[in-house]
This record gives sequence, C-alpha cells and structure tokens, in this order.
Amino acid sequence: MSQTKVGQPQRAPGRGGVAALPARERILAAATRMFYHQGITNTGIDAVIESAGVAKMSLYRHFGSKDQLIVECLARLDTRYHNWFVEQVENHDVEPTERVLSVFDVLDEWFHDDHFRGCAFINATVELADRSHPARQPAMAHKRRNREYVEQLVERADLPDPPVLARQIMLLIEGAIVTALVQEDLDAALDAKDVARHLLEAVCARPRR
Repeated sequence: MSQTKVGQPQRAPGRGGVAALPARERILAAATRMFYHQGITNTGIDAVIESAGVAKMSLYRHFGSKDQLIVECLARLDTRYHNWFVEQVENHDVEPTERVLSVFDVLDEWFHDDHFRGCAFINATVELADRSHPARQPAMAHKRRNREYVEQLVERADLPDPPVLARQIMLLIEGAIVTALVQEDLDAALDAKDVARHLLEAVCARPRR
C-alpha cells in the first residue's frame, strides 16, 4: 500500500511535518482527515480550525465557506485516491484479464487498512443528501473517473462491450465498499472478485458480434 493512507493527510518532508505546511494546506489536511473519520456534518468549522492551528479568518479567507472547504477536500481526495488506486492495480504483474480482476485485490488491501471508513464520496453523498449541494459535483466526477479507468482495463484486456462491462464491474466495486463498511465484512472484495470472474468468463464465452 502507498505510504500515504487514503483519507489521511500527507505530511510535509522534514522535521516540521504537517505543522510546517502553509495555512491553506494545514486546513485541507485537517478537514480531509476529520471529514473522513468523523463525518462531514459532525465536524464543525471550529474543530477544523483548532486541529489545523489557524485563525478562523484564515479559513474563510482561503475557502469562503464550509461548503467550499468540503468541495476542495473531495477534489483533493479524488486525486489522491485515484492515483493510489491506479498505481496499485498497475503494480500487479499479471495478464490483462487478471489485471481487471486485480482491482478487487486492491480493494481488499484497502478494506483491511486500520483507517478504512468506506468511500469518502459515497459517505459525502449520503450525508449531504441535497442533490444541489456543490459537493455532489466532485463526488460524481470521482465515480466517473474510476469507471473510465476500469473501462480502460477492460479495453486493454480486449473484452467485449467495455462501457457495459465496466459499469457492471463498478457495481460490484461499489457494492463491496458499502458491504465492507456497513456489515464490517472485510472479505467483501474477494467475494466480489469471485462474482467478477464469473462475469468475465461468461462474457468471454459469448460469440463475438
């Protein structure tokens, strides 16, 4: 797994760590961590300010509002999670079809991490139920980005109907994440992998159009 845990703030190099970061980065690091572990609605601005060690005016100068802070935290997590996910999948030295399935091995590793608390984007969408909330845009962009990557894996494996198959695999991915969190079933990713393998076998057995 990457040295930087998904959902955890990065530490700046050198002795200062997070405290050595500029105020904007300290706010993002604190808010990202707290929103993920405590929940967005349970995390007040004052708590973020105290954790980041900044003045209240500094937060509002950089972000304007809690809603904008949420949006930027999700955008930060989108980049971090996606880069980590792609790196982990690509590190699997397997043939292309097995690489499609390796996404579930990466999920399995994530589920067993001590910091796992589900998908930050699913959590945010549930907490912020208002479909017009600005946080919905980065959450949907993240899901679209992941689906596009899975579709690329399917294409590289020369499997038929990549958009359809990628959507089906994403349903298994999302289901595994929710099951691991809600039911505390840490084997959910490997169960989903078994289903995905049967799906790929069935797809490969169909005559090509």
